[in-house]
Amino acid sequence: MIQLTKKEQESMLRLSKEFVSIHQEILHVEKTIKEMEDRSSLLISQLERCREDEGDFICDLEKKYGEGSLDPINLTWQKETVKNEIHQ
Repeated sequence: MIQLTKKEQESMLRLSKEFVSIHQEILHVEKTIKEMEDRSSLLISQLERCREDEGDFICDLEKKYGEGSLDPINLTWQKETVKNEIHQ
């Protein structure tokens, strides 16, 4: 068996520490990615529920006020006007 020199031992320890440090950082990044994926899934679910609620709200407004559309700026219901044009 050959004993490594002091310099070689120091190099080996330095490389070993660097490997451990990089590996820990990779684990941290993977954990962060997982947390972001989970948060993204939650937000997508919330957005879908919000869209469903919006659709229900619009249906309720149409039942109450008739066909039309919501003006989100002025918070008013714009009732559709039916144009009966007779072409001769």
